[in-house]
Amino acid sequence: MSDYVWKGGVFDLDGVITQTARTHFKAWKKTFDAFLEKHDKNQREFTHADDYLPYVDGMPRYDGVRSFLKSRNIDLPWGEPDDGPEKETVYGIGN
Repeated sequence: MSDYVWKGGVFDLDGVITQTARTHFKAWKKTFDAFLEKHDKNQREFTHADDYLPYVDGMPRYDGVRSFLKSRNIDLPWGEPDDGPEKETVYGIGN
């Protein structure tokens, strides 16, 4: 028998105890709207119903970035995990 004693646990309770979905959407909206304005001014703005829910919500960060971009027919390289926001890469946008 192990001497290890469980002291606690962390569970993914996003939206159960705290209402963070609205905050997540606002952050992604700011990020994607800024990118779209710079990348292609003819793109419509990022919306909750048409973009956040089907392409970003519940996905790992970079998969959500890639999914949303693909929905707009935008193909960017993955880049490097430490890309800054000035880089037009999936990692850059996600970071």
